Amino acid sequence: MSGSLQFTAISGANNEDAVCYLLEVDNAKILLDCGSYENYSEASLEQLQRVARQVDAVLLSHPDMAHLGAYPLAFSRYGLTCPAYATQAVHMMGRMCVRDTVMSLKAREEFSLFDEKDVDKAFENITPLQYFQPKALQGENGSIVVTAHSAGHTIGGTIWTISNETETV
Repeated sequence: MSGSLQFTAISGANNEDAVCYLLEVDNAKILLDCGSYENYSEASLEQLQRVARQVDAVLLSHPDMAHLGAYPLAFSRYGLTCPAYATQAVHMMGRMCVRDTVMSLKAREEFSLFDEKDVDKAFENITPLQYFQPKALQGENGSIVVTAHSAGHTIGGTIWTISNETETV
């Protein structure tokens, strides 16, 4: 990209942690996935908590805990209120996956980080997109366009392209 491009691993780069990456394109901060396993380890979520309020957009790629399990927590507790995007299948199945995990956790232990209502509220913030449907980011980052493409190995799974006026990553 003609401006600046910086990639930071929040989690999942060098181990088996759930995935969450911050991509800075020009002035936009884009969170690529927002995963957490059901243990919701404070240590693994610490860096997400630090950056959540600064994020301009979230791109969710797969409907499982490893890719979106921390999204309701970040939305309800960390101040992650920016627009989020996913395919329809990731949106619907991801909501079911996280709701099911929350119900399971509550049935076997004291779990109060967030509840099913928080999951629903967070997922209402997600804009479902079709494959190949370009979507310009909002506000001052409107020159950046994200597009979902089929990852080819899961229903709704997504590889994202991110473009500005001159380049695509």
